[in-house]
Amino acid sequence: MKKNLVIQLLCTAFCCFVSCFHIEAQFDSGATSLTEARLVDRAWHLSSKEDGNPLVRASGTSLYANNNTINAASTFVIDDGPNDNKWWTTDVRWFHIKSQSTGQYLTVPGNVPGIALTLAPLIEGNVISSQQFRLVATLQEGWYKLRSRMGDLVIEVNSSGQLIVDSPELDPSANQKFAFNLAMPGSARYAIYSAGNNHFFSDNGVLAEGAPAVHIKNSNASIVWQFQAAGGGYYRIYNTLTKQYLALPPGGGAGSELIMTTSTGTNSHWELKRNNTTFYCAQIQYKLDHQYEQPTRQR
Repeated sequence: MKKNLVIQLLCTAFCCFVSCFHIEAQFDSGATSLTEARLVDRAWHLSSKEDGNPLVRASGTSLYANNNTINAASTFVIDDGPNDNKWWTTDVRWFHIKSQSTGQYLTVPGNVPGIALTLAPLIEGNVISSQQFRLVATLQEGWYKLRSRMGDLVIEVNSSGQLIVDSPELDPSANQKFAFNLAMPGSARYAIYSAGNNHFFSDNGVLAEGAPAVHIKNSNASIVWQFQAAGGGYYRIYNTLTKQYLALPPGGGAGSELIMTTSTGTNSHWELKRNNTTFYCAQIQYKLDHQYEQPTRQR
């Protein structure tokens, strides 16, 4: 019996969040009412509104949108943009877009319409405009233009499927619109706390089959969890201290108290469903709000 646990992913891996398996997939639309604060420190897939809604992906130092393969190359982490130390400019809403597969950043080589975007290491110091972008909402919910700080230029998919920057176009301008969908979790470690009472989700460190999953006020080693791919799009939620899995009790259903188990059967399988800027799992709502260590890249 496969159930859902309600969670919100508010903080993802900073640079190496990797899908646990390759998927050929498609997103019809993306998260709505996005802000810079909702984007940063999270991993995303960016869909173009061009025919077929291809995903933006890294290829060497170039960027394309011409297929729908979900992997590290089509996953991007949004980093908060630093202050440029100029009092006359605003740094609100600007952010960096980092490729998960290369660790490099989307870069506009020059303030020239039609120039191709590249991937490059982070530029330190005050000359940061070439790697900063911000959201521009459009009339179509869930679809945004990405404006470069280099000038009045936005990211565009050209006729060859390559990402360039160009002057904003009037609607429909599908080649300049992008949607954001959260990337599935990788191998990072998280603390989970309840959105209702701000207590941490824990198994109290009890090494016993069937031990209850509980809420505790204080953080300790028992609140650290990982998401492990279980196949078929499902995940196991693994406690790193007790090495047990979150599960429904045998024969359990809606309203059942969750338990811990060493079994990797379907009672410990959970489906994460995207819902705007959150993931949902049924019955309990949590938000993952802390990354304990940098995730390892899965091969």
